[in-house]
Amino acid sequence: MLFAFMSNQLLAKQTFQIKKSEQEQINMDFSQKKLLGKVGSICMETPNPDTSMGAEIFLEMVITQTHISITEKTIETISNKDHTTVERSYSKPQEFTYQMVNGKLMVDNTDKESNSDDYQLISLEFKNNKIIGEVESLGKRQTCIFWQDITSIYNGKLRALIDNIKHDAQNGHIYMRATITKNNISVGTGMMLPPCGTINYHDQEFPYTQQVNGLMVYYTKSQKAAQQYRLLHLFLRNGKIFGEVEMPNHQIKEFEFGFQ
Repeated sequence: MLFAFMSNQLLAKQTFQIKKSEQEQINMDFSQKKLLGKVGSICMETPNPDTSMGAEIFLEMVITQTHISITEKTIETISNKDHTTVERSYSKPQEFTYQMVNGKLMVDNTDKESNSDDYQLISLEFKNNKIIGEVESLGKRQTCIFWQDITSIYNGKLRALIDNIKHDAQNGHIYMRATITKNNISVGTGMMLPPCGTINYHDQEFPYTQQVNGLMVYYTKSQKAAQQYRLLHLFLRNGKIFGEVEMPNHQIKEFEFGFQ
């Protein structure tokens, strides 16, 4: 399972004991997992409607046995008729101590030196199978959903069998592979045909963003027209990674991806 029950010593100080009921409330292992949560957005006024004039704000978190590291990340997606770019900017990571109180991970912000408009994480808890965070900015508190960063888990080559074909009266297979980097995702398809079984991939890089429902891939109009198979997004389910692929007949199918 992606999230396992954590021990009393994993997230608590040695002098702090977590009750069994609280441990069951948390129901997950935060340790060494990078979490993401959308906490805000930035909009700019323009004379005419322009979807590119704005950005989304996320908190990236890595939790160890003694500290939590928080980085504020701003993502701007710029789209026009045949082009999409994704710009990412990061603040300086900050470290905080924490402890478990009544089933919640409580962050110590007392020594924080920051501007009043910074986003501060107050607490985290595992509730109703979701990671719920309480965040404060400009004196206002909000709740937001955090999820595990796919790029921190699957930073190698992923592959899935997505179709079968016939060639010279013999059966062949079509595979899709994807490689995630910090700024782009490389996606390509290739055919495995008998007797040699060689796969020749045709990879291209595309921008992506992450939301709570998965990693979304962006294509230009010309790229959409040129590709028979398009990876639409990747997402986690029960510790495994799946992808939605648009097929040549425009039908959308779901496939499980594994390491190549």
